[in-house]
Amino acid sequence: MLTGYRSTPHPTTEVAPYEALMNRQVITKLDHQVRESSENARDTAINKRDERYKGKTKKNAENRNTTEHNFSVGDRVLLKQKKRSKWSTTYEPAFYTVARTNRSRIAARRITDGQELYGDASQCKIANALIQDNTSEERDDPEKEIISEDWREKILMNSNPQSIPEEINTNTEETAETSSSDQMEQNKPSEIPAAVTRPRHVDECTSNTHNCDVNAECNNTEGSFNCSCKVGFNGDGKKCTDVNECATDAQNCGVHAYCNNTEGSFNCSCKEGFTGDGKKCAAFKAVFTNLNARGKFGPTTLGSHYTGQDHHRQVTLSRGVQQWTVPYTGEYRIEAIGASAGYDPYFKSAKYRGRGARMVGSFPLNKGEVIRILVGQEGGRNKKDRSSGGGGGTFVVRRANTPLIIAGGGGGVSAIRSRRKGCDANTNTEGNSGHKSRSGGRNGHGARTTGDSKTLAGGGGGFYSSGSYGRHRYGGEGGKGFNQGGVGGRARYNFADGGFGGGGGAYGSKGAGGGGGYSGGGGGWKTFDSCAGGGGSYNNGSNQDNECCYKTAGHGQVTITFLE
Repeated sequence: MLTGYRSTPHPTTEVAPYEALMNRQVITKLDHQVRESSENARDTAINKRDERYKGKTKKNAENRNTTEHNFSVGDRVLLKQKKRSKWSTTYEPAFYTVARTNRSRIAARRITDGQELYGDASQCKIANALIQDNTSEERDDPEKEIISEDWREKILMNSNPQSIPEEINTNTEETAETSSSDQMEQNKPSEIPAAVTRPRHVDECTSNTHNCDVNAECNNTEGSFNCSCKVGFNGDGKKCTDVNECATDAQNCGVHAYCNNTEGSFNCSCKEGFTGDGKKCAAFKAVFTNLNARGKFGPTTLGSHYTGQDHHRQVTLSRGVQQWTVPYTGEYRIEAIGASAGYDPYFKSAKYRGRGARMVGSFPLNKGEVIRILVGQEGGRNKKDRSSGGGGGTFVVRRANTPLIIAGGGGGVSAIRSRRKGCDANTNTEGNSGHKSRSGGRNGHGARTTGDSKTLAGGGGGFYSSGSYGRHRYGGEGGKGFNQGGVGGRARYNFADGGFGGGGGAYGSKGAGGGGGYSGGGGGWKTFDSCAGGGGSYNNGSNQDNECCYKTAGHGQVTITFLE
């Protein structure tokens, strides 16, 4: 009551007694606040939590705005950084290119390394201050300047560091206010860190901002790039022209190959008549053999002898004569080898028997024409008595019955003791007389006999006619001419027949058969140490290379090689 009295103003003076006495106002004590009940405190906490939740929901809704954005594919944009410090910018210091858009979300690809991110468009902004183009509505007005409110973004955009507002306190994490300019200068960085002042280098080669030629390679360097023409092109890198390697020594095609220039390179292809990869080209080559046939008759089947060879499926067979179809038009080298004669049981006969000739020449042939080839076969061997059959000649003839090249076969022997003149084939057209035998044939005909009792063996067959029998048709049979089929002559005894290709048949006990060829070799007499004559040869080609006495033993052979 006294306290209330002291503070009550006087009705007349309107001054409280305490104030008049103490010369100051009464300091009244606030009313005692009643503490809320526990129930009221819980309600208050719930209300505050609800308010915070509503605020957070509203903020997320604003950040995840689902309205359509104005970004277009190809726009250069910046992305907000997820983690920031006082030295980091609001947006990442790297450019992104808009790759795809989907309502409020976009896919952006980082220019430097191609990494692609997908997120909300609200986390991006157009990089107008860095790249001036017309890809968004914000850049339609050329007078409108895009100003960043963040001094760190100005640094990213290569702005002058002096333009950074001085009133900005870089210590963004501190909230204490200060009015002192000295304090502001203290908080402002005296030197911009290297991570901020040096923007990340853009790779012009991967961002496709270089001007290299399409046929050049872009080489990225520190702060720039350079261009160099690819292999096969010449130029400064900005303009590259194709090099024609075929006109220079840069190509490595083979001698028998074509060089084909291509864009930036070249390729090689073998010429017609040659096979290979273009760098190495092998000429067409066909080797014709006796096909494993023996005796007086020729082969009856091709079998698989030529499978996998160049002339596979180009050859047919008719009565022992092989018919080859020419695959390419051009010059061919033909080598013909005549067969050797047979031998008898006498110990030197195998060594000194008659040898075939080797004839070589070049001939122009036309694609599609048929060449007939008769490969001579070795003369028959006498295993019981003296004398052996003559070797068959080898014939290469055009279809119109025109001889190209013929190699004569060797003459048979009868108990021969040494090498005798005339036993081997002749490189000229006449058939040889042999040693102790009748004369050989001439002008392409078979050897003839006089019918005397000395001549027991048959003469060798020629190109146009056959050889004669020995001893009035009681001796060995003469070999057939090429036009008569080329079958070897039959022996009188011991199977000493003449070889296929016109070889003359031996008598079988004495008297050797003449060799077949262009002209037949003469038949042998009935004496010891004797031999029949070798067959004559023929060569109508150019670049000839002829030799007698090529094969000591064995059958004949023909090799045809394409030249060009």
